[in-house]
Amino acid sequence: MQAAPANACQNVLDALPDPLLLLDERARVRAVNARARSLLGRRADELLERSALEFLADEPQLVLSFLRQASGSGAALPGKLTLLTPQGPTVVGAYAAAVAGADERLIMLRWVEQPAASRLFRALEERLIDLRAELQEERRRRTEMREALAERDTLLNEVHHRVRNNLQVITSFLNLQMSKHGPGVVREALREAQARIQALALVHNQLYSESNLDRIDVAQLLPRLAQNVVKIYGATGRVEVSAALFSWSLSVARASPLALLATEAVTNAVRHGFPGERSGTITLEAWRSEDERPTLRIADDGVGMPVGQDGAQRSIGLDVMRALAAQLDARLDIRSGPGVVVELAFNAADDERR
Repeated sequence: MQAAPANACQNVLDALPDPLLLLDERARVRAVNARARSLLGRRADELLERSALEFLADEPQLVLSFLRQASGSGAALPGKLTLLTPQGPTVVGAYAAAVAGADERLIMLRWVEQPAASRLFRALEERLIDLRAELQEERRRRTEMREALAERDTLLNEVHHRVRNNLQVITSFLNLQMSKHGPGVVREALREAQARIQALALVHNQLYSESNLDRIDVAQLLPRLAQNVVKIYGATGRVEVSAALFSWSLSVARASPLALLATEAVTNAVRHGFPGERSGTITLEAWRSEDERPTLRIADDGVGMPVGQDGAQRSIGLDVMRALAAQLDARLDIRSGPGVVVELAFNAADDERR
């Protein structure tokens, strides 16, 4: 049987609605129909005997592998190709099948153009795939962040634990030193140092015992601190501590100087406000002004501030409180009669409200 004339074969190919190429096993174009020429934006002489790899954006080895598989298959082999068209790279669904040529085995490559609606759904599908990948990446980042925060909390917990233990060791050494000295200036200086160190230890103890590792509730800290000072000076049962404080959160950077200032105020009250066996009460109060600025008051009902033999020592304590108030950005007011009132008015809202 004679082969059909070339023009007749071309006419048959041009009559097909789908873009179609006939390739040899090296991917050279042996025939192309009108629809494929139109889609690729090339004339027949620009395609014939040229490698199909020139107008495909896919990896050459993948294309050749796809064609080899189709050559050895008894049915049309489906796949996907990316065409380089005048409008840009276009992904199409392709079918390759082996056909018998006049004197060689050819591969018929046909692809199906998607209508506009199908392309839209395909674009939406690809966007959903991208969004899914972005969500997975976001979940991964969040997991890493949670792990990093957990590690940070563990390290902070360990730091506070070590600081607390070291402060307790220093306190123990001070106790040993005080036991070697009788009443006098040296013993009082060691006792003051012990009170200040234990104030810082209380800050770290509260941090270590709570879930929040960088904030302190002043309402919990100050009563413990005042009771500790009363105990250090052996005034338990003689000097009472009364507290009326609202829940007030401060960062460690601000809680530490506040603890030291309160220690100075309570120490002065115990030492100078209640001499001998005099009894009384130290009152801790805190409230907010109309603009939400907190004010702290530490007051006692003792003898007030007479200037006597220890006036110079007391002056040093007042200087320390003024320096700490400046560090806290707060106004310090100290007045006498009856007793002594130490009032600390902060110039800004507390950390919790910032």
